[in-house]
Amino acid sequence: MSEPDRARLPDRRHPRHHAHAGQRRQQPRLRFLGIRDGHHSLSHHAGDLAKIEAIKRIDRWHASEFAWLVQKLADTQDGEGKLIENVAVLWGSGIRDGNRHDHHDLPLLLGGRATWASGVGGVVAAPRGTSLESGLAKLVRLIA
Repeated sequence: MSEPDRARLPDRRHPRHHAHAGQRRQQPRLRFLGIRDGHHSLSHHAGDLAKIEAIKRIDRWHASEFAWLVQKLADTQDGEGKLIENVAVLWGSGIRDGNRHDHHDLPLLLGGRATWASGVGGVVAAPRGTSLESGLAKLVRLIA
């Protein structure tokens, strides 16, 4: 990994766990985004606009990281073509609204030429209320 690539990674020096066994796992801090609270505690926002804005900032950062990865794959030579032509890259979340613990109707973003070659290109809408597991199984069937 090159130095510019390493610079994109968050600071991993913060402890992830409490010292005592049996205590809940400590959330990694997102100070590199100017956020002091952990993602999990922010996701239970109870309508607090500051927490909602922090979650949006985190989501935008995640989206930019996905875009960066896809661009890196598009720029990387792989034999006669580019690496992006031979992969499928999935980005999504296991929860839509952490405040409500909502696990249905999750958006999943699938990229890479392998997805288009299988005929999946564009928007694939699952029926309302589809679980993450069912959505992932559908995607696997479509690209397999």
